[in-house]
Amino acid sequence: MLLPESIELGKLSNDGVRERENLLALRAFWESKKTPRGLPSKADFPPQELKQWLGHILLVDVDLANVRFRIRLMGVDLVHYAGANYTGRWIDECFTGEKLEMVLKPYLACIASKSPTYDCRLHATKASRRSVLHRQYLPCAQDGVNIDTILGCAYVVEGQIDTNA
Repeated sequence: MLLPESIELGKLSNDGVRERENLLALRAFWESKKTPRGLPSKADFPPQELKQWLGHILLVDVDLANVRFRIRLMGVDLVHYAGANYTGRWIDECFTGEKLEMVLKPYLACIASKSPTYDCRLHATKASRRSVLHRQYLPCAQDGVNIDTILGCAYVVEGQIDTNA
């Protein structure tokens, strides 16, 4: 579910400012890797240059011919949050129905626009606490044009929503 307009991030006990700043820094880093050939390549992002985001990183292989996405790498913080490690698996084998549609939507938007995509969603954790999930998707292409990888990064902002604030 998208973050409803009636629930403002400022009403969370932790409003995610630091997390959004981290995503903006990653996007600026991605922008700095663009070249005249177009989109940066996955090879432009060695792990040592992604240290500050590493636990929150997703590397997703894109199969444009079949419109499928395979998780190549899932950061440890994302594994903890998801409660499962989907590394090496196709997304459509991990989720079904509405959940699959929700998960795929930003990937499809990233491919369609050939540009970064940001997504912010309200999410309930297993402990019945509401959290906000900030996700960013950055397209990469070995040839600079045809997207073959999406560099994703996500942060979970835990907190109770105060509807009286």
